[in-house]
Amino acid sequence: MGLPQSGKTSLASSICKELDLIHLDSDELRKHLISNPTFKQKEREFVYRSLISHSRILNDQGRNVILSATGHLKTYRTMANDIIKNCRFIYLECPIEVCERRDFRGVYEASRKGLIETLPIKIVEKNEDYIKKHYKQVDVYEFPKQFDLLIDNSVDRSKEPVAVLKEYIKKTLRNEDTPVQCV
Repeated sequence: MGLPQSGKTSLASSICKELDLIHLDSDELRKHLISNPTFKQKEREFVYRSLISHSRILNDQGRNVILSATGHLKTYRTMANDIIKNCRFIYLECPIEVCERRDFRGVYEASRKGLIETLPIKIVEKNEDYIKKHYKQVDVYEFPKQFDLLIDNSVDRSKEPVAVLKEYIKKTLRNEDTPVQCV
């Protein structure tokens, strides 16, 4: 989990084959579920519920799954923890300015122009001044008070975050009898 464009999808997809993980990405799933996404709260809840349900089904079949999603609301993280067995939370720390530079989809620019009002990027007591200065309306990102692993993904040192995540998952898989789900 982490801000949009913090590197969640890239990081998750880079280790899946080697560690025999199934990667479920919220943006990919959204494309298949919703033809014209609005990113409103009700729609986001539907996508998260679907993502979590698919993960649980795969988990029940003995598969290890890694999810890439913002996980910006505590309710989504609680839902994942309640539904998915052996759920782990990994937070990618990345400043908003870096996420903006990586924004190949244009969501930050669209949000600055007021075309997207629900981009979840406002972290209370962390980036509020920056948000006020550069954005009209955004959604809150409820910073997780608890996570199993924090990865600094703020600079382009792609091998280091991959190695940290890979080692964490290998260690977790060795120590668990049941499949692991990483959000």
